Amino acid sequence: MAHANDGDQKNASQAETQESRYEAGQLHSHLGNDPKDQRSIANRLESELRKKDDDSFNPDPNIPNKGQKPTDLAKEHGHQPSRGAEIDEEIRQEEEAEESTLRNYLQVSSPSSSERKA
Repeated sequence: MAHANDGDQKNASQAETQESRYEAGQLHSHLGNDPKDQRSIANRLESELRKKDDDSFNPDPNIPNKGQKPTDLAKEHGHQPSRGAEIDEEIRQEEEAEESTLRNYLQVSSPSSSERKA
């Protein structure tokens, strides 16, 4: 119920209640897999659908995003990257180099469309 300062109570519009439903509360106050959380099934479903729609969603800020280098997270926090993160970055660079040489090889060695028809 909304109060309009005219002495009468009026019902809030459905749009107002829908907007405020998910904006209320603190950030990360609900854990998606918490069995004791009192959220309804509809709210849990809505939350999961929002996660799937958002490509940049990362549930754990300590896990690097897909395009991020493994050493970037430590550097952002002012720390020296771990040896494992450095090895992961080296492996990623080697794999990218192999993929690019393979793509170049396949483009050069594949017959053109005019040669296939003959």
